[in-house]
Amino acid sequence: MTHSIELLEREHFHSTPPAPQYAPLTADSIELRVARSKEELECCFRLLHDAYVDCGYMEPQDSGMRISFYNALPTTSTLIALHGDTIVGTVSLIRENQIGFPSERVFDLSEVRRLGGAVAEISALAIDPRYRKVGSHILFALMKFMFHHARDLFGTRHLVIAVHPTHFPLYESLGFKRLADTVDAYDFVNGAPAVGGHVDLDMVADYIFRRYAHLSGRKNLYNYFYCQPLTRVTRSSETFIADGDPVMSPKVLQYFFAERTSILRDLGERERGVLKSMYSAPDYACELW
Repeated sequence: MTHSIELLEREHFHSTPPAPQYAPLTADSIELRVARSKEELECCFRLLHDAYVDCGYMEPQDSGMRISFYNALPTTSTLIALHGDTIVGTVSLIRENQIGFPSERVFDLSEVRRLGGAVAEISALAIDPRYRKVGSHILFALMKFMFHHARDLFGTRHLVIAVHPTHFPLYESLGFKRLADTVDAYDFVNGAPAVGGHVDLDMVADYIFRRYAHLSGRKNLYNYFYCQPLTRVTRSSETFIADGDPVMSPKVLQYFFAERTSILRDLGERERGVLKSMYSAPDYACELW
């Protein structure tokens, strides 16, 4: 388990610039919530860009951000972990939509869907390299928030992932099972190899209990995930998301997907039609599309 955490951090972060001077970061000092402003989203996208470029999962972009079509969907939530005013980690939850999931480019999810229940994909995980020494605190706080957020707010039963093979042991330790053999080249991460994984949130608590409940301290992940309450979680921004309203305002959509990138201009007719149907309110000017 510890080896998996260290491996993940080593793969993502090759340098460790000094962290800002705040009180020591602990599990209880991390605030968890959904990103709720253009500035917070931009910070997440920049954090992702630097981590992905560092790992070779994308080429450097003029925008300095990693942004995809999926970020524009109102069915995508960007979760953040903050220490003080600094975003120290981020992960995204992509819920069911008319386009599908990034992982479906290379993995067949029909067996997962056959089990019944809503499906969502975990994507875009990054942790600020300045906090590498306490990266496990941030990582597990985000994963715990992700499990509860997906299940309790959206009724999600299944989570799927597509990650580099060296990262999969971490997810496997949390109950994820392989979907299929390793894919040699996954275009969503610049042709890097990928492993698909799946966890059933209706069953994972039993798995984590059997594997970890007898252990003590931080090794008892059952106690951490299912007995200790989520602390410092701000839910004020989630009500409108649960109601299905668009996450991004017209100005924010314009900024990220038309001004800073060419994502809207480069969309195919199908993707463009999906976005238009999702953002059909009068405030969303037709020039966006």
